[in-house]
Order: sequence, then C-alpha cells, then structure tokens
Amino acid sequence: MLPIGKSIKETAQIGNLNISGIFSELIQAAGMGCECYASDLFYDLTSINNAIKSAEEKVFYIGIRTNGVDGESFVRSRLNRDSCSYEPNCYLKLYRLSVSVENEEMTVLLERINEYEAERELV
Repeated sequence: MLPIGKSIKETAQIGNLNISGIFSELIQAAGMGCECYASDLFYDLTSINNAIKSAEEKVFYIGIRTNGVDGESFVRSRLNRDSCSYEPNCYLKLYRLSVSVENEEMTVLLERINEYEAERELV
C-alpha cells in the first residue's frame, strides 16, 4: 500500500503497458477501506482502461471513503464543501492517476496524495 507522497509508475510502448500493479493498489485500497460500495471503483478502472486503450492523456482523481469510492467529480464536490474543511481526512486514501503519451511511449503514474494537494488542484 502506497504511503502519501509515494507513487507507482509504469512506462512502455503504446499497447504493451502492464498496469496490474497500479490496479492492484487501487483494488486493495478500496477492499480494505470501504465498508460498502467498494465496487464503485469499477467505474474509475473502466475509464482509466479506456483512456489507456485510446492513448488519451488524462488525469484521474480517486478517493477511497468508508462508504464508497469517488471519482473526480465527487472528489471535487466533497473537497469544495465545508464538511471536508471541518472534517480533515474526509478520505481514507486519495490518489491521482495520470496517463501521458510521448512519441510511441505511454506512462501511467499513480500517486497517493493528501486532501490539501487535491484541493489546490481541483477547487
């Protein structure tokens, strides 16, 4: 499990990227942290997989809560509300995943971030 500030990076030619370590991190985080609705992660994994298949550069934010998994729009919404401001650690774990493409090479970087970093970037 990634501590805050650490990352997993996978780089390979387009079409040959193995992101099983990245997906394993996210699946384990949801499975260990969520008491219900861990399967919400499936939607984020599908979107990530689609971006990789189409070689689309994109950034995803994934928040793990006791009661589910949030994608970027819900992460943004929760961080924008006063409740998270007054309640630090709204998320058990928060990740930023970026997909980048240069020439014929693709890089997927999964970073464990804190709420304050996400708030600076999203709100």
